[in-house]
Amino acid sequence: MSTDEIRAIELLSRVSYGRVATSMRAMPFVAPARHVVADGRVLLRMHRGLGYHRACNGSVVAYGADNCDSGAEHIWSVQFTGTAEIVEPTPEERAAFGPEPVRVDGEPFTPVFLRIEPQFVTLHELDYSGRAGAGTQAGGPVGGPTGGLVEGPAREPAGKASERPSGAGFGDGAGDGAEGRLQARAEARPEERLQTASGARPRAGAEERPQAHPGTRPEARPHPRSVERRIHHAA
Repeated sequence: MSTDEIRAIELLSRVSYGRVATSMRAMPFVAPARHVVADGRVLLRMHRGLGYHRACNGSVVAYGADNCDSGAEHIWSVQFTGTAEIVEPTPEERAAFGPEPVRVDGEPFTPVFLRIEPQFVTLHELDYSGRAGAGTQAGGPVGGPTGGLVEGPAREPAGKASERPSGAGFGDGAGDGAEGRLQARAEARPEERLQTASGARPRAGAEERPQAHPGTRPEARPHPRSVERRIHHAA
């Protein structure tokens, strides 16, 4: 007997019920059964009134059991494949099954016993004990494979316009993207647009003065005191 077979028989002895699968009238079916393990063989107890034992007797069947509903971190399932045969158990084997049900589908329970000689044994085990603990952080679900929240740049909700004020200046870095620059360009005075187009940058608060023609002297303006003195002498 291989190591897997020994392990499968040991696991099967931990539970009391399984399912036997075979075919009846060329149709597959699965029926629950009570089992015990004796001398490396699987002994089943079923209800005679259902008639499943007749389909199993002399046929190759598969019997499986598991602990999937136990809530344990180590899940296993075993399956024994072999020929089933109706037998009469010994008093010790019969006592190993424990108390018998009173009724099955409303009728009195009548036991019948089958023995399976395993020819193939299948064992599967799932281990959940090594899982990293899942948790939450800051009231939200944990994201990312390492159990920490993955932070990134803040994003505004889709469909919601930015609430930051757009800059009124043009070219001074105060605009908010293309929208702010276009708005500032539309509000700029004609002189400023011309100077901006030629590469000159207007100074904030600069006094507007008429441009002198090349080659001419700017007109001298009289000082306010001299004008006042001339007016006084004339009076």
